[in-house]
Amino acid sequence: MKLYYSKGSCSEVPQTIAKMLNITLDLIAVDLATGKTENGVLFAEETGKSYVPVLQLDNGKTISEVPAIAAYLCQLVPNQTLFPFEGEALVAQLSWLNFIATEIHQSYQPIFRRVFGQVVSDDWFEAGQSNILKSYHSLLPLLENQSFLMGETFTCADIYLYTTLQWAVTTKVGLDADHDFKAYRRRVKSMIESV
Repeated sequence: MKLYYSKGSCSEVPQTIAKMLNITLDLIAVDLATGKTENGVLFAEETGKSYVPVLQLDNGKTISEVPAIAAYLCQLVPNQTLFPFEGEALVAQLSWLNFIATEIHQSYQPIFRRVFGQVVSDDWFEAGQSNILKSYHSLLPLLENQSFLMGETFTCADIYLYTTLQWAVTTKVGLDADHDFKAYRRRVKSMIESV
């Protein structure tokens, strides 16, 4: 399987999941500015997508979006705990992944565009920043009382949230991630590095 990725992007989530599950992926870097892979091929022509991550299966089919790729990778490994596939735990995992994708990740759009030199209206930038901060702050009480988003169980949702918290540090979005989420980030980093 091939994973098309861009360093520092959400494509780090499936890379981390694969590493934790001991799944080997052929990593193909994509320059999002030029739209070309490290081999000089137009990414969109090769995958049909214009954004990362894209997981290309051995049969040529592609899967995009962090939650879908996470589910696919995890279902390859029996008895893994990163992505529960039954009952309320499945619903909770999907809920967290979608919250992170829609409320946090999507809100970074104007932030990233401005960071990369694109013209972004102040209103859109401020709306994105406000939604990011509101979303992160809504998680603080929960994470003060439990180790991970799903209680004491470390899941794909934690990897995704951790990745976005790295963006908060990099983009200086107004969140003191080193303070507000210090203990949580340390716990997640420890889990990721334990494999």
